[in-house]
Amino acid sequence: MSKNKRLIAITSALIVLTLSVILLIRLAISETKSLVAEVVLAATGYELVIAGNVDINFLPNFELVLNDVRLRNQNYSQELASSSRVSLEVPFSSIFGDEIKVLEVNAQDLHMNIFISADGENIWQQNLAKESNQIAENSIESRSSYDAISIKKIKISNGSIDIQDAYKGYRYNLNNLNIISSDINLQGLPFELVSTFNFLDNGMADPLPVSLQGRITSDADSGEATLDEINFLISPMVIKGSINIANLNDNLAYSGNLRSNNFDIIALMQTLGYIEYEAEFSGGLEPTEIFGFELYFEGNNSELTLERFNGNLGETEIQAVADFRFGDEYGPSSSRYELRTSSIDLSPFI
Repeated sequence: MSKNKRLIAITSALIVLTLSVILLIRLAISETKSLVAEVVLAATGYELVIAGNVDINFLPNFELVLNDVRLRNQNYSQELASSSRVSLEVPFSSIFGDEIKVLEVNAQDLHMNIFISADGENIWQQNLAKESNQIAENSIESRSSYDAISIKKIKISNGSIDIQDAYKGYRYNLNNLNIISSDINLQGLPFELVSTFNFLDNGMADPLPVSLQGRITSDADSGEATLDEINFLISPMVIKGSINIANLNDNLAYSGNLRSNNFDIIALMQTLGYIEYEAEFSGGLEPTEIFGFELYFEGNNSELTLERFNGNLGETEIQAVADFRFGDEYGPSSSRYELRTSSIDLSPFI
């Protein structure tokens, strides 16, 4: 065989191989949309729609990129959540093993809707037939043999959450939501959570910057979880503490303790918008009042008990206990409290 014929044969083989790889990649991308949708349906009961393209990158790790992703409840027309771009990065060694080790999940522009209609129906409620879930689960079992999934890092950038109850007439919004969490698992090993967001309700003129950090330990089998090393900041107030949760799978119960720094309550009320800021260089001294507290509580789905509250407002000591009973998940239907204080000076608030 001449050199030219060998060159032509090698070139033809490379072209065929390249075309085969391209075809396989296209088939994999086409199959990915339906497979991911089936996984989500089986795991959550919700319908995942990938309206945009699916991109696959191979270096330095295997990366799956889903563009224009939307989550729906089949019983309602309004979207539950959407994201402009969701990416999953997985090492090649994990793809062919019994455990999927996801290095990073990154969701950009993630938006969630929590909406209750004027009839009191929540769009997250599900009324799926058992047969539809069983079909999806059987499909997944036949196409995947993975025993477990672990996620090294989750990142949410520029997210937002709309909470609206048309039945009771209130609305809340969280925007500019950024979350980073590492070593996420449900096997009882602790992992960190760091988040920042702006909070706004229908009575506020300006959004309120909020920061929340903590360490989470959650065991899906036992139904127990702990949130400790809490650091909740609404300037100038910082709240620290821990919360223990039991019976996540049935008859939820929780307990915890929280304590604040000694902060200027006048400045906090200005941050919350209840008091207007004094004009700069007004020539007068702004009133201040230092406040700090600690509290211990426990509760369940229907009741919250404030076992002990100790606070100091300037020279005033405050002690309290209270009980709150809930008619739904958003607010108390009845309350009872007992408050003890020394003399209170209200002049800073007048």
